[in-house]
Amino acid sequence: QCPWWHRTALWGGWAGNTVLLFAVIVLGIWGRDSLSRPTCQRELADRTKIRCSQGDAGCKLCPSDWRLRGDKCYWVSTENKTWNKSRSDCAARGSQLLVIRDREELETLHNLTQSKTQLWVGLSHPSPEKAWTWLDGSQLDQTRLPVSGPAEGNSCGMMKGNRIHSQDCNSAHQWICQRD
Repeated sequence: QCPWWHRTALWGGWAGNTVLLFAVIVLGIWGRDSLSRPTCQRELADRTKIRCSQGDAGCKLCPSDWRLRGDKCYWVSTENKTWNKSRSDCAARGSQLLVIRDREELETLHNLTQSKTQLWVGLSHPSPEKAWTWLDGSQLDQTRLPVSGPAEGNSCGMMKGNRIHSQDCNSAHQWICQRD
């Protein structure tokens, strides 16, 4: 025969477990119902649309202060630095200065950066003997993306609106980084 307090503890344990089980069931039903409400579903769809491009197999997420366009993440600075310091800042963020592939990408980015007037991109012209070169080593095709302004030694590319302009690399401007 067990002491009376063993039986009391056993019944108390069973009662506590029963209350916990009931609470889990009620909270599970309540949580499921609240997630299926139309406003919650609509908000979830809106947030997914912001982060996911149409036709992608999945979603690409960008850091909170970056913007997703197509399959790349972009970050626009709010301060001014030289081209080399801007390049270093992008590298510290695990990215690079923007490399523009075609006019469509330039137009898309113009919509993203319309409040910014001048942004460094990853294009440089280190000496008069060399051609305009992107950071990835490829040469700029000026028939597709012409550069306006003089291409002197130590010139770097800058996005102004939906065009690319030549600028002295030592001048300070805002910049745009990209991450694949």
